[in-house]
Amino acid sequence: MNVRPVVLALAVALAAALPAAAQDSQFGVHSLGTPARQESVRARATGGSFTLFDEMSPLAEAPLADLERGSFGAHTQVTRRTVAFAGGESHELKDTRFPVLVAAGRTPWRVRIATGVATYVERSYVVTQRDSVALRGQMEPYADEHKSDGNVGDIRLALAGRPFKALAVGGALHLLTGSTQEEVRRRWDDSVTYSNTFELQDVQYNGLGGSLSAMLDVTRRLRVAGWARFDTRLKTKARGQSVDSTDLPAQLAGALEWHPRNALRVAAAVRWAGWSVAPGGHDTFGWSIGAEAGSPGLPVRLGVRRDLMAFGPGPDAPTELGLTAGVARRFSDGRARLEVAIERMIRSGQGLEERLWTLDVGLVVRP
Repeated sequence: MNVRPVVLALAVALAAALPAAAQDSQFGVHSLGTPARQESVRARATGGSFTLFDEMSPLAEAPLADLERGSFGAHTQVTRRTVAFAGGESHELKDTRFPVLVAAGRTPWRVRIATGVATYVERSYVVTQRDSVALRGQMEPYADEHKSDGNVGDIRLALAGRPFKALAVGGALHLLTGSTQEEVRRRWDDSVTYSNTFELQDVQYNGLGGSLSAMLDVTRRLRVAGWARFDTRLKTKARGQSVDSTDLPAQLAGALEWHPRNALRVAAAVRWAGWSVAPGGHDTFGWSIGAEAGSPGLPVRLGVRRDLMAFGPGPDAPTELGLTAGVARRFSDGRARLEVAIERMIRSGQGLEERLWTLDVGLVVRP
């Protein structure tokens, strides 16, 4: 039996299915995926407000200009979420991932260079649908299941420097690449009479992008930053054949950092992404406010953020609201720093709500 037509039919039918369990956010199931935040643990602990001023966040390049020595940063994330549907059904889900890896250093030409990998969109989920069909004059129930495991990664090569004392600029090239393992199954309740069918295949993704950023010291206590990114289309291949090509959004962000005294920094940021170019997508806008207080060896961080989400059920963009906190600790004579952040997030959309606790742990080493 040729199962490929059955698989294609199942994929179409599953587009309207209700998600039953997933590793990733339910809001990214019926779309390109869930766009990731490319932030370090420090930036996440401040609600994302310090992202454009943080050299360990793989987003803006300009902060790299102030790098004093080579640095390596790694970030792990554990999420526990409760998903509630309009009908009253709910699920407890959890996942662990490694969203950010950054390596940066100096060059002989007063230019800083960085490379690394971060998640661009996450595509790990399981979707199931119960239904029945008339066969031989009798209704036969079955369950269709579509499982996806993987993501699209963002490999970055960035350069930054200070053409003037008060101005830092930077730019980066981005290679989008990754794969998912897609599995589609149909399980009959009467598996003795009817054979279950399935297909398993790898799907590959690739694309290119570029970004620019600048950071200006307005005064000794105040600085502003801006960032822009533009990507090409994300191309999808399966069985060595091109099967899809999706437009990717332009993205913009701006931020302000105020340093009223030595032991306190306050920042505010806004961001926009044109995800409406992707099928089922919404343009997103968000803001965040955060603070970092205490000594450089033991800072305490707080933040709040509110964003629209790129994908979700219904005609309107879902919303997310998050409260964040974190601390950091230097050791090994200041050559290493352990960072911890915790975030409470609430996501709301038509007929769907997610409540998340996220723990982020990072290590920054400066040999």
